[in-house]
Amino acid sequence: MFVKIIFFLLNLIFIATASLSASDLILSDDLPPADGLTHQAVVNTENIEIIHDYNIFYSHKIELDLIRMDQSDVSFSSLIQPLNNTQHALNDCGIKLIVKSATTYKSHPSLLVWEDLEFSNEITKWENFFFQDRADYYTGVVIVDNINWSDDPELYHGIGYAPFLADNLALAGAERNFYLKKIAGHLVISRYFQEHTIAHEIGHAIFNLRHHPSVNNIMYPSNKKDLAVFSREQCQLAIKSPRVIPLDY
Repeated sequence: MFVKIIFFLLNLIFIATASLSASDLILSDDLPPADGLTHQAVVNTENIEIIHDYNIFYSHKIELDLIRMDQSDVSFSSLIQPLNNTQHALNDCGIKLIVKSATTYKSHPSLLVWEDLEFSNEITKWENFFFQDRADYYTGVVIVDNINWSDDPELYHGIGYAPFLADNLALAGAERNFYLKKIAGHLVISRYFQEHTIAHEIGHAIFNLRHHPSVNNIMYPSNKKDLAVFSREQCQLAIKSPRVIPLDY
């Protein structure tokens, strides 16, 4: 009888511990708009230069702002090579990638876990707080630790907030307008980002491209080849984006 009681108590402790682990993770979307944050306070800024090929005629440019949470394990320096890989992919489109700013902001620990709008199916309080002061048609990379949509966080490397999601999610009125002008054009990357993650999510968020069936294409859903590229048709769509700026020579 004593053994049964001990076993029962151990089971209760296990269940309580498991419940605590699950509930202890407070998602950013569960917070009030400014949980201890009245504004996005800057911690520091850095300069990041992209390597451009001077043998290529660039007809357009993308200006990206990198937005990092101060408690993220992802450093700006770890993004330099992936950004240069992205520029290499954009060379075929004649698009120059420019990092306008790289800014680290003060953040709440729970804001390192990002819940994707595509799966939560709503613009949350945190997203309203985070994006409301961004200029219309702004383009940025938000750097967090994890993106919450799967039991296995390694399955999710990044999010591209594509304009077409406004239709997929049936957004309407002011919410649709807010999404298209403020949120679309942003990509979010986690610590599990891969070589092609930034280029792929730019394809969604800035070029408004959907997935492509060829493993040789940047927009293939996963496990792209090392030499994956944007197609000519995708490049033609890319330069029509309001977030891709024509260059005047």
